[in-house]
Amino acid sequence: MISRQWKCILKEGEYDNYINFLQNKVLNKAAKLPGFVRSEIQKRHTSQGIECQVITVWQNYKVIEAFAGKNISQAMVPEEAQKMMVSFDKVVIHYDII
Repeated sequence: MISRQWKCILKEGEYDNYINFLQNKVLNKAAKLPGFVRSEIQKRHTSQGIECQVITVWQNYKVIEAFAGKNISQAMVPEEAQKMMVSFDKVVIHYDII
C-alpha cells in the first residue's frame, strides 16, 4: 500500500470551508475509485494559520495515477482551494507502507 501526503496552510477562518471542499469535491471522488483505502486529515495551529496535512492511502501507484494523472507527484490544488490558503506544497510525497 501507498501513503500519499500533502500539506497546506489555511487562512484564518477558512478551515471549515476547506474541509467541506476537500471532503465533498476531492475525497468523495477518491473514495469511488477501486483501490482507494482511506483518508486522514491532520491539523495544527501555526503562526501563519492552520496547517493541514492530508493523507490518503491507496493499494498501489496505478490507482493513484487514475486519481492524480500521469505526474502523481504534482499537487492537485484547484484555484477554488488556493484562495483559502496562505501556502501549499507543490508536490505530493509518497511512502510505501511497510
